[in-house]
Amino acid sequence: KKPSVIATAFIAYAVGNTAGFGPLSGGAIRFRAYTRMGLTPSDIARVIAFVTLSFGLGLLSVSAISTLIVAPRVASIMGVDAMWLRGFAVIVIFVLATLIYVGRNGRVVQISQIKLRLPDSRTSSRQFLVSALDIAASASVLYVLLPETNVGWPSFFAIYATAVGLGVLSHVPAGLGVFEAVMVAGLGNAISLDQLLGGLVLYRVIYHVLPLLFAIILMLITEMKQFAAKPVM
Repeated sequence: KKPSVIATAFIAYAVGNTAGFGPLSGGAIRFRAYTRMGLTPSDIARVIAFVTLSFGLGLLSVSAISTLIVAPRVASIMGVDAMWLRGFAVIVIFVLATLIYVGRNGRVVQISQIKLRLPDSRTSSRQFLVSALDIAASASVLYVLLPETNVGWPSFFAIYATAVGLGVLSHVPAGLGVFEAVMVAGLGNAISLDQLLGGLVLYRVIYHVLPLLFAIILMLITEMKQFAAKPVM
């Protein structure tokens, strides 16, 4: 079943990343696929929550750490006070570190009727590494597509992570418009608008359109196999 899980994860991520409302759009695909594997609705809900929180917490961690390191450079590019950026980054890191410490042994926290099992230290570190590699890879794609400037990769990465986070929080399909606005605000003084928008269009094609096309093809193949195995009138 491992290939099926990998294929389902890819399809759900590609659709959720492009359509917006990832827990719902990607979650619907996961629900359909995992139901066939014998998982109960509660099991599938836990999987969706785990995946969503993993990416969200990983994105927060990566953006906060990168912003803390290159706060003066990012502040000069965006035209804001570096102390505000560092203060916000420190608060985020402190909150996340507290969550990791509290849940280091897989502690269960109960809020009213809801029980939440916090990830242990090993799981948390894996979540962070996977999210960091994912965001770093996508940031590198856009960085290569843009013309050479005096903006280093660490500063660019901090701005990119912030743009991705705001795009995800907006729940606009693919963060369209929100992501571009943050990137223009952060890099508009270092890159000409025409070159920046051209790079963003190519980035959209590589990071959103192509994965979505592959996901659609893979989903059609999967559904055709299911239909061939169990034809209906």
